[in-house]
Amino acid sequence: MLQGGGVPPTSSVERPLGSIRAALASVRPVVSLTMALLVAHPTRAIAQSYYNLEPGRPVRVGDALPTARGTLDLQLLPLRFERYEGGTVRWRSDTKLSLGVAPHTEIEVRVPLLAVDPRIKGMPVPMGLGGLGVGLLRALSIETGAIPAVAVSGEWVAPVGSMAAKTGSYSAGLLVTKTFPLARFHLNAGAGSWSIRATPSGNGVTCPRVAPPGTVVPPGCSLGQPTVPDTPCDRAPTAGLAFACLPGNAAVVSTASSLSGAAAVDTAALSGPRFMAGIGVDHAFALASTLVTADFVVERFVDLYDQNDFTAELGLRHQLTPQLVFDVGGSRRFGATSATAVTLGFSYEIPVKRSPRERKDDR
Repeated sequence: MLQGGGVPPTSSVERPLGSIRAALASVRPVVSLTMALLVAHPTRAIAQSYYNLEPGRPVRVGDALPTARGTLDLQLLPLRFERYEGGTVRWRSDTKLSLGVAPHTEIEVRVPLLAVDPRIKGMPVPMGLGGLGVGLLRALSIETGAIPAVAVSGEWVAPVGSMAAKTGSYSAGLLVTKTFPLARFHLNAGAGSWSIRATPSGNGVTCPRVAPPGTVVPPGCSLGQPTVPDTPCDRAPTAGLAFACLPGNAAVVSTASSLSGAAAVDTAALSGPRFMAGIGVDHAFALASTLVTADFVVERFVDLYDQNDFTAELGLRHQLTPQLVFDVGGSRRFGATSATAVTLGFSYEIPVKRSPRERKDDR
């Protein structure tokens, strides 16, 4: 984020153009890799990809089914638009590659890109890489009769990129899926950590990471940017929100008088524990190759918010071709934060060549 001296402010036209150029430059390697894989010659077609409910595509609760062995799943520049109650708008894209490396086992790489528009005249729109995620999903059981499908997952988000936190974060989860005549039900539970960015002013002044209504921000300071995972309190203050990430977070802070001028905030936590639980349901229309789904998620960011965060979501997945799946969804976030989001994206599955011995093992 540019600050201070001597550089004239950009016009309302130049600022979006510069943001677009920066975004294109940051995603060029991903696009190049995607195009190279799309022109590869697949060895077989896959026709049931719409039934595989990936976390985040389009809702956060996923099923316990890993990517099939010998299959590369490309989630092609999915786009998420979020508008917070405080007015901030965030664009986010989590391009992900997952590969079935062994029976019932997948590895994945996720590249989150962020652009945050504070909707404040004269403030820049920062954008960039929000980390680099590496994950694993392993199915422990296959659904048979009364036994549900069970899987475990884990992910490490490395502190890589201009929009990433200074420390990494991790998560581990349990996924359970059970099919009934009319619908499938999913249960996800997990624990891990969250991390956010500090916001130094660069001139020796300690800057607040949040600005409740009425707060006087010291000269040279600007508000921070939310990072993955979702921790937007330092960017999207909500009327009536208790800012647990302020100093003295054991008490509820809800008035501007609790923060004056350049009050020291270096005691505010920049990382901490995180817990989540979610339940989801979906119904497949096989003849139409379409899946509709809904979920409800509760999260707890210890030492960041003084209350739980809740998310309710609806989504749809549709198989366009034997290998291409389209998804779209919407969500409403409430509790510690308030936001409305819309997501859309495409998934493309490419069977990769395997050795004769591996093909024999699958028989």
